Amino acid sequence: MKTVMEPSSREQALVSRAQSGDRKAFEELLEGHRCSLEKYARMRIGSHLRAKVEVEDVLQETCARAFQSIGHFHWKNEKSFLVWIKGIAEHVILKLAERHQRDQVLYVEEETISPEASPSRVLRRGERFDRLQAALDGLRPDHKEVSSSPV
Repeated sequence: MKTVMEPSSREQALVSRAQSGDRKAFEELLEGHRCSLEKYARMRIGSHLRAKVEVEDVLQETCARAFQSIGHFHWKNEKSFLVWIKGIAEHVILKLAERHQRDQVLYVEEETISPEASPSRVLRRGERFDRLQAALDGLRPDHKEVSSSPV
């Protein structure tokens, strides 16, 4: 006689097997949540990042990290695995966004000086820009980044 397990009991059993190193159990566990995880990743990747990063890359990195850390996962209820893996996906997306934002280069055209500007005015303007540059150089790295998200 074949015993039918409740979905949450089955998932909990897969988690236990995956935590014991059973890759097949882990893959089966992921397969049950792939659609939800993919929808989540698509929703969380903004259009600016979507142009540079494939959703499939996010899913692959998320799965690799999840497999490496499945031993730290603690079962609470039938939703806990999905919440946990979405948290990993969120972390992956944030790291990718941070990396791509850091890679952006902003080019500023050289200031053109008006032929009517006096030498003293040009000198004062240069001093102001030097003070501004010194202030910017004194900022912590995380304060130098510009975020597009509202404060």
